[in-house]
Amino acid sequence: MHPPLLQALVFIKTHKVGGTSMRLMLERIAAGQGRRILSPFGTGEGAPLKPFRRQRMDEVLGADYDPLVSFPSLVPPYHLSCSHLAYDNRFFHQMVPGAQFITLLRDPFERAVSHFYYHGGRDFDAWYLEHHGEPGLLFSSDNVRVNNYFTWWLGYDEQEDISPEALDQRYTLIGLQERFTETVAILRRLMNLPVEDFRFSFERISNWRSQTPSEETRQLFMARNRSDYELYTLARELFEEKLRDFGPTILEDVEFLDHHTLPRETR
Repeated sequence: MHPPLLQALVFIKTHKVGGTSMRLMLERIAAGQGRRILSPFGTGEGAPLKPFRRQRMDEVLGADYDPLVSFPSLVPPYHLSCSHLAYDNRFFHQMVPGAQFITLLRDPFERAVSHFYYHGGRDFDAWYLEHHGEPGLLFSSDNVRVNNYFTWWLGYDEQEDISPEALDQRYTLIGLQERFTETVAILRRLMNLPVEDFRFSFERISNWRSQTPSEETRQLFMARNRSDYELYTLARELFEEKLRDFGPTILEDVEFLDHHTLPRETR
């Protein structure tokens, strides 16, 4: 009897949420099973995707683009994608047929502050108070969207597009950085693979901050990021529902993973 294979999976890897730990774990599982991994940012066949590390394909190529024409060096089907690529229904369903979609979130303000300092920012308070009203505000050092980043990266255009039904329909699992071990335990149950395969090295996140942002800045950020906070709140509720659905036995997986995980050095 052959062991079960990792199902076709797309991990929408957002910035500064602990996604590297998830990516390394999934790529290890897939490689061990001989599954094809879409690795778009190296020097190999996926290199043409490099410009889309910080952009949505549909906004650059148009809503009706053909992935096979736009990226002729890519030869689907792939079985796993877990790089910094924003959600794109047309692209991923062509490249990873039948895939389930998962992602990770974090408190939007904490994510933004962490991203700012990670790329060498000096004073988030001063920077955000000066620039928060700019349309399409980007982190200048990384060219990644700032306001309502999660909404945009996960493929939603308006706050009205976000609902429990919409999230559940698109994403098999929306995990939480602050509940990472439980996220992995849920994913293990969804994939129906041995818990031993899901041991991970947790890459601790450092905010790299020289000072703690003020409450004024936090409140201003929350007001400018209502869509992200709506998404984050609903995702937390759905996460709790999934934990309840699996019942108390999932705690056995959480305990195993906690005892078989070694921290990596802080990022």
